[in-house]
Amino acid sequence: MTRLSVIIVTYNSADTIAPCLRSLRGQLPEDHFIEILVVDNASRDSTRDILRNELAGETILLNSENRGFSAAVNQGLEKASGDIILLVNPDVVVDHSFFGELLEFFKNQRAADIAGAMVSDMSGVRQPSCWDLPSMRTLALECFLPHSLALPRVTVSPDATCEVEMVSGVCMAFRRKVYERIGGFDERFFMFYEDADYCRRAGEEGMNVYFLAEAKIRHTVSSSSSENFPEFIRRIWKSRLQYIRKYHGSVYVFCARLLCLAGTCLKIPVYFLVGFLAGNRKFISLAGTHAAVLPIIFGPLE
Repeated sequence: MTRLSVIIVTYNSADTIAPCLRSLRGQLPEDHFIEILVVDNASRDSTRDILRNELAGETILLNSENRGFSAAVNQGLEKASGDIILLVNPDVVVDHSFFGELLEFFKNQRAADIAGAMVSDMSGVRQPSCWDLPSMRTLALECFLPHSLALPRVTVSPDATCEVEMVSGVCMAFRRKVYERIGGFDERFFMFYEDADYCRRAGEEGMNVYFLAEAKIRHTVSSSSSENFPEFIRRIWKSRLQYIRKYHGSVYVFCARLLCLAGTCLKIPVYFLVGFLAGNRKFISLAGTHAAVLPIIFGPLE
């Protein structure tokens, strides 16, 4: 009998966590043991009340402060007993055949150590399922191109099951041996890029990362990630530079910082000018958001 541990990290997830939990519990295979562990990072909305109502008999860990995604995942990993560990965002709804496909895949594909799912939004439109591991190439694209143009150039969305460099942490499953060999998530990544780091560490240990096309989930971005958009963007940039610093030398990091500076300084006047000429407040706001990134580029990363 396969034991599966599902770990969910919540933060102000009241709008999405109930459908997520119901989709998970509504199709649990009877011939497998499945436990659900939720770690709440000091939600200020009604998330905790919903968890108590929905998860009778399951493990709920309540933090007194927002410790970040990686630290919360590690709390869950310490309690998890499964042979397979599944990380799922609270704004995910899994397909009715998800568990069956996932468990069958790990049973038959002995070479697979980490697996990600096919991701779509609630209307069925594909979202990025896999990414290229961060590099100077991906950094340049993200620095100089608008998000909508950079995204398809740094992500991979295969149509069939295959081996990939990394899978999205929105939905990531891995064998217990991965955790036992490389440990938990790097808590220096408060949020973002922890999935890239984990897949890279596994790859460096000779483990294999797969995209599983048959395991399908639907994903919507929860309101918690958009409460403070400038802070949201600052965290992305800080994690991006932390990743580069972790895996590259000082000269590479300095060049990366200069690249980020050049791209950001280009985007600020462009967004402001477009917003001013078009009377579009969104673009003017984007200019301000990118200006807020400037202190991060040459600031401390740890």
